Amino acid sequence: MTGVYRAGFLLVFVGLLVGGGLLLSPGWSTEVWSAGALAASTVVVAEVFFSLTAKHRDASVFESALGSSHTTADRPTDLEKLERSLGWMSYSAAEYDNRVRPVLRRAASSRLGQADPPPALTQLMSEVPTEGSVTTSDIEAIVTQIERL
Repeated sequence: MTGVYRAGFLLVFVGLLVGGGLLLSPGWSTEVWSAGALAASTVVVAEVFFSLTAKHRDASVFESALGSSHTTADRPTDLEKLERSLGWMSYSAAEYDNRVRPVLRRAASSRLGQADPPPALTQLMSEVPTEGSVTTSDIEAIVTQIERL
């Protein structure tokens, strides 16, 4: 309703300007009326565009019922990437080396800093390609080792 009041106020203001222009310069009445009509139509068109592009501040009852009441904590991007990568129960060596291993390696290297990796993480940190398949339980063991750092 605020837009209607704003448009009404601006139209009254334009009307006052047109009236003042007609009183002060009666010889220019055609130009004053044209300028007033242009200003009034600009106000109306601008309010229509504002109302179409404005975000609704009050959600409907249905939208508020759909909204979730719990907020999620900020999560590291590496963790989100890892969760997207861990959609299967078993990974081929190529899938593991290309999708999961780089994320685990970055997590381990950020925890290790300049220290040498423990024996359980030497395979992860090496450049040797993985052989065979890797299961989710294997990845869970690696993540547990990274968390212990």
